[in-house]
Amino acid sequence: MDIGITHDVAMVTVNNIPSDMGNLVKILSEIADLGINIDMISQTAPLKDKFNLSFTLDQGDLDKIISVTKIFKAISPSISTEINGYNSKITFKSEQMKYESGTAASIFSELYKSGVAVKMITTAETEISCLIDQKDADKFKI
Repeated sequence: MDIGITHDVAMVTVNNIPSDMGNLVKILSEIADLGINIDMISQTAPLKDKFNLSFTLDQGDLDKIISVTKIFKAISPSISTEINGYNSKITFKSEQMKYESGTAASIFSELYKSGVAVKMITTAETEISCLIDQKDADKFKI
């Protein structure tokens, strides 16, 4: 398994977005218009006609993202934004993930044993990415 780590990652969570795909498009388009590259993207299932959206970006783009959060609020007064900086992303890659069960359980068990709390998870067929506090990055031995 290949394991990589990226430091200086910020996470943004946009809460209470009215459940309409057009709102998701507006938010992502505003971010793209500023030239911000986002990475991990996670959307919650709708609850009471609202959903939350979290994504990561380079720590250096925080000033840009802060400037656009006012536009998010214009979509709906219920929207709030949380910004969490100084994180690291650990990425686990293996073609075997397609065929073997238990990979996620094994990864999270090792993170737990190392005392690392996971803030966000995204997956693909051959990849699991975990966002952790940057200060915890040294606890997990790659």
